[in-house]
Parts: sequence; structure tokens; C-alpha cells
Amino acid sequence: MCGAAAAFLFLLVFVLVKWYNVVYEIEVRALSRKDIMTVKEAAEKWGITVRRVQEIIREGKIEEKYKKQMYLIGKAWVMPANTPKPPDLRKTRYSKERK
Repeated sequence: MCGAAAAFLFLLVFVLVKWYNVVYEIEVRALSRKDIMTVKEAAEKWGITVRRVQEIIREGKIEEKYKKQMYLIGKAWVMPANTPKPPDLRKTRYSKERK
């Protein structure tokens, strides 16, 4: 009985992994490469670091109309290529007008 259960579990995991890979391929192909940008591409476009883009996404600072079009593919976020950079509202220790 234990061998049959292990075989069934193995088969179930195998099918789920195959299904996930098929869905992943469909999502990637459905999105045109020129219509989306990755976190790395957004960092280059906006002139900030990849880590800062990840923080912006995590904090939910992307405009709502673009947020609805963001996808998590595997471990990578992709967003529409026309997503504008949100304003940086962080406070700094020293202002630039300091004399």
C-alpha cells in the first residue's frame, strides 16, 4: 500500500508541475515582449536600482490602472512598458537647500 501511495503522490506532483509549466508558457507567450517590462528594465528606464523598484512594487506605489496589469511570472514581476515612475516621497535626513 505504501508503494502505491508513493507512486500516486509522485504522479500527482509530476502532473501539477507539467500543468504549471504549460500555464507559465501560455502567459509568457500571451504577453508581447514589447508591451511589458521586467523589474530590471524598469530600473534602467527610471534610473533607479532594481531593489528600489521591488520596494515600490511591494509598497504598492504603482498607479492603480497599471497595478491591475502587473503579472507575477515565476518569481519575476512584469508590468506594462508604459508604466510611469511613481514620485519618490521618502524623506531625507538633509534637504538640498541646507546652507
